[in-house]
Amino acid sequence: MPLRLAERLGDDVLLNQPVRSLEWSDAGVVATTDEITVRARHAILAHAPILYNRISFVPPLPRRQHQLHQHLSMGFVIKVHAVYDRPFWREQGLSGTAFSPYELSHEAYDNTNHGDERGTLVGFVSDANADGVFELSAEERKERILESLSHYYGPEAKNPVVYYESDWGSEEWTRGAYAASFDLGGLHRYGPDLRTAVGPIHFACSDMAGAGYQHVDGAIRMGHLVASQIVDASRDAGAVESIG
Repeated sequence: MPLRLAERLGDDVLLNQPVRSLEWSDAGVVATTDEITVRARHAILAHAPILYNRISFVPPLPRRQHQLHQHLSMGFVIKVHAVYDRPFWREQGLSGTAFSPYELSHEAYDNTNHGDERGTLVGFVSDANADGVFELSAEERKERILESLSHYYGPEAKNPVVYYESDWGSEEWTRGAYAASFDLGGLHRYGPDLRTAVGPIHFACSDMAGAGYQHVDGAIRMGHLVASQIVDASRDAGAVESIG
């Protein structure tokens, strides 16, 4: 989906351009990176809220926004892909979907690419378990995680041809997973401000979705919501100008 969207946008997709400052007023926004400056009528921040503080807002955001952002944090999850020469679990009549609160990999799925002869399992290690395995060497961590997968799928799960870990907590522009959440009492105190636009600055990502929270469909829902708000606001502004 992201690739198809990028194809439609073409050269308007700019990679490796973190926004350092965002100047805003009723007239619009000016976003500045290390290399370019972009001027627009609106800005949509479609990334995790915990990264808002990486941007210097001019003027600063309102006090409620500053307080809100201090009460959000990311979880900690490791995503593991194990690729095999074939999806052997299907031979046993298994779907590949597995859950257990007692396993190191507390959930796992068949994540085989469509049309691929190989088989891919994706598993997740979270919270205290994720903290614990990072105290181990990379080889021992791999061994422990594959052992856990083997409890679902059998001994063949211990011998992938490719093994890869995604440690979201160490990624500069992610800093955790799956999504941002409030501390105790934070949602009650600041929830109404989470989606509230600040002038021409709008906030939209799956972390703010009610339906589809922390999933792709939640991101799409938020995209539609904010886009409709901007269109409606522009239409209302145009009507006021016409009357004037």
